[in-house]
Amino acid sequence: MYNAPTNLYLKDYYATVYSAEIVNTFTNLMFVFLAYKGISSCIRHRHERVFLIGFLSYLSIGVGSMFFHSSLKCKAQ
Repeated sequence: MYNAPTNLYLKDYYATVYSAEIVNTFTNLMFVFLAYKGISSCIRHRHERVFLIGFLSYLSIGVGSMFFHSSLKCKAQ
Protein backbone atom coordinates (compact mmCIF):
# COMPACT_ATOMS: atom_id res chain seq x y z
CA MET A 1 0.00 0.00 0.00
CA TYR A 2 1.34 3.41 -0.99
CA ASN A 3 1.49 6.05 1.76
CA ALA A 4 1.56 9.49 0.17
CA PRO A 5 3.14 12.33 2.12
CA THR A 6 0.55 14.42 3.91
CA ASN A 7 2.13 17.78 3.07
CA LEU A 8 3.50 18.00 -0.45
CA TYR A 9 4.48 21.67 -0.58
CA LEU A 10 5.65 22.83 2.83
CA LYS A 11 8.02 21.25 5.25
CA ASP A 12 6.56 21.07 8.75
CA TYR A 13 8.53 22.35 11.75
CA TYR A 14 11.23 23.87 9.52
CA ALA A 15 11.61 27.17 11.42
CA THR A 16 10.94 26.18 15.01
CA VAL A 17 10.02 23.09 17.00
CA TYR A 18 7.07 24.96 18.54
CA SER A 19 5.08 25.59 15.35
CA ALA A 20 4.51 23.27 12.41
CA GLU A 21 3.42 25.82 9.82
CA ILE A 22 4.98 29.04 10.99
CA VAL A 23 3.71 31.23 8.13
CA ASN A 24 0.09 30.14 8.59
CA THR A 25 0.43 30.63 12.32
CA PHE A 26 1.65 34.20 11.92
CA THR A 27 -0.92 35.12 9.29
CA ASN A 28 -3.64 34.10 11.74
CA LEU A 29 -2.37 36.82 14.04
CA MET A 30 -4.01 39.24 11.60
CA PHE A 31 -7.38 37.69 12.46
CA VAL A 32 -6.69 38.25 16.15
CA PHE A 33 -5.54 41.84 15.57
CA LEU A 34 -8.57 42.74 13.43
CA ALA A 35 -10.92 41.12 15.92
CA TYR A 36 -9.35 43.17 18.71
CA LYS A 37 -9.78 46.37 16.69
CA GLY A 38 -13.40 45.50 15.90
CA ILE A 39 -14.27 44.57 19.48
CA SER A 40 -12.73 47.74 20.86
CA SER A 41 -14.59 49.80 18.24
CA CYS A 42 -17.89 48.12 19.11
CA ILE A 43 -17.41 48.84 22.80
CA ARG A 44 -16.18 52.40 22.27
CA HIS A 45 -18.95 53.43 19.84
CA ARG A 46 -21.67 51.24 21.37
CA HIS A 47 -22.56 49.40 18.19
CA GLU A 48 -25.25 46.75 18.14
CA ARG A 49 -24.51 43.45 19.82
CA VAL A 50 -24.56 41.54 16.51
CA PHE A 51 -21.32 43.23 15.46
CA LEU A 52 -19.66 42.32 18.75
CA ILE A 53 -20.72 38.68 18.30
CA GLY A 54 -19.32 38.75 14.76
CA PHE A 55 -15.95 40.03 15.92
CA LEU A 56 -15.86 37.51 18.78
CA SER A 57 -16.41 34.71 16.28
CA TYR A 58 -13.67 36.22 14.11
CA LEU A 59 -11.38 36.08 17.16
CA SER A 60 -12.25 32.45 17.87
CA ILE A 61 -11.58 31.47 14.25
CA GLY A 62 -8.20 33.21 14.32
CA VAL A 63 -7.11 31.67 17.61
CA GLY A 64 -8.43 28.22 16.69
CA SER A 65 -6.73 28.27 13.31
CA MET A 66 -3.51 29.47 14.91
CA PHE A 67 -3.55 26.54 17.35
CA PHE A 68 -4.44 24.13 14.53
CA HIS A 69 -1.56 25.18 12.28
CA SER A 70 0.96 25.27 15.08
CA SER A 71 0.22 21.83 16.52
CA LEU A 72 -0.21 19.32 13.64
CA LYS A 73 -0.27 16.28 15.88
CA CYS A 74 -2.40 13.94 13.73
CA LYS A 75 -1.35 12.51 10.39
CA ALA A 76 -4.56 13.59 8.64
CA GLN A 77 -4.23 17.11 9.97
